[in-house]
Amino acid sequence: MEFKGDLPELFTKAVEGDISYIFMRDLPALLKKHACTGNMALDYGCGTGVRLPFLKDQGFNVEGVDIEPDMLNQARQLHPEFSVTHIKSGNIPKPDNCFDLVFCSYVLLMIPTKAEMYQVMAEIYRVLKPGGVFVLLTAAENIYDHSRDWLLYEPIDYQPYPPTSGSTVKVKVRDSSLVFEDYYWTTEDYRSVFHEAGFVLEEHIQPLGYKGEYLEWKDELEYPNNSTFILRKPAA
Repeated sequence: MEFKGDLPELFTKAVEGDISYIFMRDLPALLKKHACTGNMALDYGCGTGVRLPFLKDQGFNVEGVDIEPDMLNQARQLHPEFSVTHIKSGNIPKPDNCFDLVFCSYVLLMIPTKAEMYQVMAEIYRVLKPGGVFVLLTAAENIYDHSRDWLLYEPIDYQPYPPTSGSTVKVKVRDSSLVFEDYYWTTEDYRSVFHEAGFVLEEHIQPLGYKGEYLEWKDELEYPNNSTFILRKPAA
């Protein structure tokens, strides 16, 4: 999916809104639980920069990188206080062992092959300091299940569920014209690439909505549609 034209603006509006609530709700506590030894952070796939202020608020000196020039142009307009850099996928122009934290939100599901995913993971591993933490947010498999009734998403029913790994899948943000075209990867697909890249998986969370929250959740009360992986580069 290329974010050109008005798509960066639609993306920013969507991800700053309710669709991010469940997986962002628990992140501050998770970051404290899996504490980093320093405060240097990278947002890999920062897009329009919507998570840069969040990471700063958690005490990090953060910068961003992304492969989409139009997204970065908006990031520079919205968040000029942060450094953002245009990159090629799986190529971070930084020295080895320089970040305490790498944050990656909804990026791996836009990668079409496990080989490229491994390249990205290996590069993130390279720039993390020994003992550094990698926080990865991505979609859970359920989000594409067109039998589910989500409050905020609408899976597009055009193929049997579940699809095969690497298949193209689509999900629409309700009350929006924004459609995400992703690649379908299972938890086991992700885990295999993490292991191959050398990461240790410390925690995997698939958060649910709670009754009594300000949103009237539907299937989000019983079925997760987001995944949070906490990984660590082994200490030297």
